[in-house]
Amino acid sequence: MTCMFSGKPRMKYLELYSIPGEGLVAAFESGGETLLFDKQGLQSRILTLRHQGDDSTEEELALSRMTAAMSSQPQLL
Repeated sequence: MTCMFSGKPRMKYLELYSIPGEGLVAAFESGGETLLFDKQGLQSRILTLRHQGDDSTEEELALSRMTAAMSSQPQLL
């Protein structure tokens, strides 16, 4: 499936991973590739997509799940 506005392949949210040394990352599939984004990367991508007029639904879903997961994880002091 391609994005209506840009003609680029849409990204499909897959799941969250906890990677040692990196923290939580969101996995997406796009055009046969798997892409990983941390929270800052997702926020940047959402802003870019909105600026371009493209759909950011999958990225926003991943960001909300990541934020919820991060708030439920115990913090080490």
